[in-house]
Amino acid sequence: MPGDLSQIDLSGAALGGAGVLLVVLGCVVVLLAARYRRENAQLRARNTELSMENDRWHEDFAAATGELTALREGLHENCAYRPAPRAEAS
Repeated sequence: MPGDLSQIDLSGAALGGAGVLLVVLGCVVVLLAARYRRENAQLRARNTELSMENDRWHEDFAAATGELTALREGLHENCAYRPAPRAEAS
C-alpha cells in the first residue's frame, strides 16, 4: 500500500462510478417512459369515452329540440294561436 495517497490512481473508480450513474439514469428514463405510455393510454381511453358521451348529449339535445319545435308548431296550429290585441293609447 502506498504511503502517499496522491499515488493512488482513481481513474478506474471514477469511470466505474460514471458508468453506474449512466445505468441508473437510463433505468429512470425507461421507467418514466413506461409510466408516460401507460398514463397516455389511460387518458386516450378516457378522452374517447368522454367524446362518445358528448356525442350522445348532442344527439339527445337535437332530438329534444326537434320535439319542442314540433310541439310548438302543433300548439300554434291546434289552438289557432293569435297574439292578444294591443290596447291603443288614447
